[in-house]
Amino acid sequence: MSHPSDQPESPVISSPADKNGVSWFPHALLLAATLFVSPPKAHAAWQFPANEAATRELYRKLELDHRTRAIWSNAQMNRSRDGIPSPYLGSGDSMADVQAARVPDDVISVIPEAEFVPYAIFSRAIRGMRSILANFPSAGIQNGILTIVDFDKKTEARRFYVFDLKSARVLFQTWAQHGSNSDQDGDRLPEEFSNINGSYQSSLGFILTDRTPYNGSFGYSLRMHGIDENLNSLVHSRAIVFHPWPTLHPRGVATLESSNTSLGCISLPYYESGKFYGLRDQPLSRLIVDTIKNRSVVFVSSTTVDLDRESIYLSSSARLAASTRTRILNRLDRETRSLMSEPELPQVPVEYRDWKPEFDPTR
Repeated sequence: MSHPSDQPESPVISSPADKNGVSWFPHALLLAATLFVSPPKAHAAWQFPANEAATRELYRKLELDHRTRAIWSNAQMNRSRDGIPSPYLGSGDSMADVQAARVPDDVISVIPEAEFVPYAIFSRAIRGMRSILANFPSAGIQNGILTIVDFDKKTEARRFYVFDLKSARVLFQTWAQHGSNSDQDGDRLPEEFSNINGSYQSSLGFILTDRTPYNGSFGYSLRMHGIDENLNSLVHSRAIVFHPWPTLHPRGVATLESSNTSLGCISLPYYESGKFYGLRDQPLSRLIVDTIKNRSVVFVSSTTVDLDRESIYLSSSARLAASTRTRILNRLDRETRSLMSEPELPQVPVEYRDWKPEFDPTR
């Protein structure tokens, strides 16, 4: 190892000094080099997947997040159930004693594992969302939040997914109901869908969420806007909304009751608290509504319908006709400014007839 004295001397550069004899010129050079020679690298702005390769890469990242965190898995179901009822439960709530209790092993064994969404459905959702963003660039549609409802799964399966596309995170995976008349044979798997008033069936295709939640018949809820023409254009007038529901919790779905349905709404868990999944101690339904509100895209999927042919956002890569775009935007604007033309119709199972969620909007 060489000694400092063995090193060649650096040339001496005289530099101005202040009145105290301190040389400031080298410091000025160092500052300039820091500011101008090596500027910090700017992070590239996130871009929505533009092609199949980008879609596959995003899917890979989301699947990795789903697998490594695994907070929605059966193995993690009891990790934060401490037996202490959530403060949002009303006084005398019949579920208070078991809401936060450990889920018995025999109940968990009935519930399917929380599988990740199949790539075919995810790819279709991204392709349709890309078309929506291209057709309505000034409609204030979010490009980073995507919800997928996989109605190829039964009621007891966690078939409702919310993704943060920008950070490649799975924000939610949980249970959701389908319309009662969508399941004609009572096997808890919906096979029939419609866009007809009074059908009590679910609607498929691409939907936008409303800007603002509201307190409806079942509590903190969110309206939908159907933008996929023949598939779901009437969801708003049919009062098809996202709302909380009391039977969507492990003990409820494990009963395998075919009556665990809605009148067409996409109902979400009320008694499942966010604290069970490392989130705030609020109903999962409320946390989801607050995440997907404000014109985010929802894709409701089932292979019983050829959505590649029936959805206007999947059947062609061409831009929609100007008249179609105008009609959809006018309806979206009209629905955003108006109340629903039909009231929500409650259909509460007999054991929950006295169930009423808390409506406190400050929570």
